[in-house]
Amino acid sequence: MRAISVSAIDVGTVAVDVSNVCRARALPQPVGLHRVDLVLEAWRDQICRHADVFLVADDSLLPELERVSAADVARARRMQASGELLVVPVRRADDVLLDCAQQHGACVLSDDGFRDKRRDGRPAWLWKAERFFAWEVHEGAVRIVPRPSRHTRSYDISRAIEQKAIRAAGITKAHRHVLGRRWACVSDVPCVTREMTPEVLQVVPAIHEGVPCCPGCGAPLRDRGERLPEAEFKVAVGGETQARFTLRQGRPLTFGRLTFPDTAAFAALASKGAFDGVGRRHVELRREADDVHARPIDDRHAVRVRPWDKQRKRLGRERELPARCFTAIGLHDQLLLGEHVALQRSGRSIAEAAELDEGVGTAPWQQAGTDEPFEVHAER
Repeated sequence: MRAISVSAIDVGTVAVDVSNVCRARALPQPVGLHRVDLVLEAWRDQICRHADVFLVADDSLLPELERVSAADVARARRMQASGELLVVPVRRADDVLLDCAQQHGACVLSDDGFRDKRRDGRPAWLWKAERFFAWEVHEGAVRIVPRPSRHTRSYDISRAIEQKAIRAAGITKAHRHVLGRRWACVSDVPCVTREMTPEVLQVVPAIHEGVPCCPGCGAPLRDRGERLPEAEFKVAVGGETQARFTLRQGRPLTFGRLTFPDTAAFAALASKGAFDGVGRRHVELRREADDVHARPIDDRHAVRVRPWDKQRKRLGRERELPARCFTAIGLHDQLLLGEHVALQRSGRSIAEAAELDEGVGTAPWQQAGTDEPFEVHAER
């Protein structure tokens, strides 16, 4: 495989998600390697005739092929032995594909959006939309089409990460009811998970032989009752996520400088004027069923909202919320407080962040200001 500038996009090199292609329902015929032949033929006809191909499959594909075609299994074994096909564990397959793109400037052929990988610290240039391709079938012919990866919402990334954790925990459709319950670890053995969340587990439980278990120590969990609807919020300052908090149904909360974490990081931000315009008690939030409502506390501290534009797939123009009355906030909308602070929903259905402490204490807003400017970064 030829080496090029890593930030460039080389259509002459393509990393193929073989398992994804073999299982693609849009492609003709049953699950099998013939689908890989179809998309590679289309790539060479439509994109680059002499492309270098890097084939990656996860190890769950071979058992599936055994149930469909012995010939495909034998062919896959030959390809693996010759080095033409790389078979890796399921949890590593996406990373291997993205490593190829990052190291060789390769394109990626997959119907996967790789949302759960967007926060793995890979460079921004890797996620250029022009790098990612999928396929479609039109009048019986396979066509290679761009798979735009821009406009990926932060909410969708969080949701994808959680869904991956749910699958890794062994929670299938038969166990989905587990996610609607509150669980507690009550084991007698040392357990970091229990120490971190002694009352109710704030992470996805593991399933072992159909029984919900602690992901830390593996002991069976105790059912604490129904999990009420909750929402996890991110606190972004200048586009960088600095903290998270949880809003639960029936537990309205007030957000402002009094509820900021008492940490050195927040103190440093306060000293640079990052919280100018944010009131001590700025906005009240409450969760009702599937909706979140926001109410500005008074006329002195405005709360603006940037609604999600479904057509343009981006945040729209900001507008001010009416004071002293609750307004429904959309799932992907962004609340703006002061000049630099933004609140936005995380995609997690099981909130891992703690609830806010609304008591008055030593908080960063008490720090004196400095002449050092506050820098605004691109939103994450």
